[in-house]
Amino acid sequence: MPSPVSSLRMPLIGAFALLSPIAAATQGRVDGLSGNKGFADDTDVLLYPSALGEVDDGVNLNYQAGIDGGVTWGNQHMFWINRDGAPPNSAGPGMTAPFSAVYGQGDGSTGWLARTSWRDGLWTVGGGWSKGGYGRETQNLAFGGDIFMEDDGGDGPKPWVSAYAAGRNLQANQLMAWNARFTVNPDNFSLLEGGAQFGPRWGSDQLRAALSIGPGLTFVNVNPEQGDSVNSLGLDIPSANLAAEYELREWVSIRGSATAGWRLDVADISDFDETKAFSARAGGALGMGFKHADTARLDVSISPTWAVQGPALLSGVGSPMFFTVSGRFLL
Repeated sequence: MPSPVSSLRMPLIGAFALLSPIAAATQGRVDGLSGNKGFADDTDVLLYPSALGEVDDGVNLNYQAGIDGGVTWGNQHMFWINRDGAPPNSAGPGMTAPFSAVYGQGDGSTGWLARTSWRDGLWTVGGGWSKGGYGRETQNLAFGGDIFMEDDGGDGPKPWVSAYAAGRNLQANQLMAWNARFTVNPDNFSLLEGGAQFGPRWGSDQLRAALSIGPGLTFVNVNPEQGDSVNSLGLDIPSANLAAEYELREWVSIRGSATAGWRLDVADISDFDETKAFSARAGGALGMGFKHADTARLDVSISPTWAVQGPALLSGVGSPMFFTVSGRFLL
């Protein structure tokens, strides 16, 4: 069973930069920017299928501890294998499964998707609906949910459910986004999580950047079959993510992101003083992107540890250079 807790004003020239067309964005670009909510890209269709009506036809392939890929066609259809689109990010229950798939339709105004995933002892089926378009400036809203059928070796499959909602409002010089999810597994746990982000967006002819600041909440009620239930809490108070992308040449870009914040974790709310813990959180990512005439793109997200320490040639202890390698080709 999966773990219940796996979560400025702009100069005029910058406004035109953020309104420029988006060229075949990939999951590698998203990871290099640490998923900053201030950037719109083609992979948004996995959460907001309504945007399919404004996304070019193309083929996607990603390597990220596994391989997933998909295709968009007809300015209204998509089909992905090993990616199921469940929030809070595009990788949901099926990301670690032997099989998962999602099909969606959208016309640039409204859209829907259906998905399923399977692994030994757990099968999911679900879907979502969204409205809103696609672009540097856009407003989107999505709702959906999933049904889980778990075989724990007992009398029969045990069902549990998850429901979510998400939205965003990207303006020329600011962003606002939010997400919420509620999961109920009657025999084991209940999970409530969500967050909100807001901040400025800015740029120039070659630069795009955004600062996302906001709190996050995770509340878990663990209800084991034997013993008393326990309520735990996680709170980001808050966290901030700064991400930027710079176009060195027409065919190559560099990008990077940094995340920092404070977090409160409470293992048992009924014993708050004894189980609370504060911690500082920090992280980051680097990336590069290569494109050819807006028809083909290759993006990589690079481990900051590798960038600082380099390959471990003498010790023999390897540190991976890439988190994600992604390609997208327009049809």
